Amino acid sequence: MNMKMLNLPLLLCLVMVLLFACQSSPEGKKVEAKKAEPVKKTVAEDAGVYKLDTQTSTVLWEGAKPGTNHKGSVRVSDGNLDIKDGELLGGKFYIDMNSISNQDIAAEGMRKKLEGHLKSADFFDVAKYPTAKFEITKVEKINGKSEGRSGSTHNITGNFTMKDATKSITFGARILIAGNMLKAKSERFTIDRTDWNVRYGSGKFFDNLKDKAIDDEIGLTISLKAKK
Repeated sequence: MNMKMLNLPLLLCLVMVLLFACQSSPEGKKVEAKKAEPVKKTVAEDAGVYKLDTQTSTVLWEGAKPGTNHKGSVRVSDGNLDIKDGELLGGKFYIDMNSISNQDIAAEGMRKKLEGHLKSADFFDVAKYPTAKFEITKVEKINGKSEGRSGSTHNITGNFTMKDATKSITFGARILIAGNMLKAKSERFTIDRTDWNVRYGSGKFFDNLKDKAIDDEIGLTISLKAKK
């Protein structure tokens, strides 16, 4: 028997292993979605209001499906942060879901196809839910030190509203306030999209998908810049 024919099944298996090895779940600390918390008025009358710079504030995302991962960004469209004595007290910001963009697909047609699918009712249904929102409910210093891969200085807890669901999440962030400027960048963290009713392709809800299921975890990195 021809040795090439004997090796063909082995070769095919190797190709499949390499193909699916290219996929990995989005990196980051997994964040648990909890019941939304009441938003307390924690801002003193003499606190300064810092307006977010929508040109430089952004949210980076990463998703995974069998065979590949995709990365992109979405714009922060508005928001204010409340600062007193060099400390973040509260605030909120809004995300323009119509601005979802992909950054790893070079072919324009394929890139636009993915972006359109993410905006559709299958995923984020931006025609019905054009805006997501994050409202801070608690800010805690991390023992006065930086820790973690991103050098987080604080833990931020807030209510994240996306589509028709609002959940409380907590993530680490590095916050720098100097004069009238604030810069904040979260550590890389992941959320389970199905907690916000984004269920398309989820193995949790569609048993027949098997190895074709899209990962439920979405990786997020939030970068904010604001000025008084």
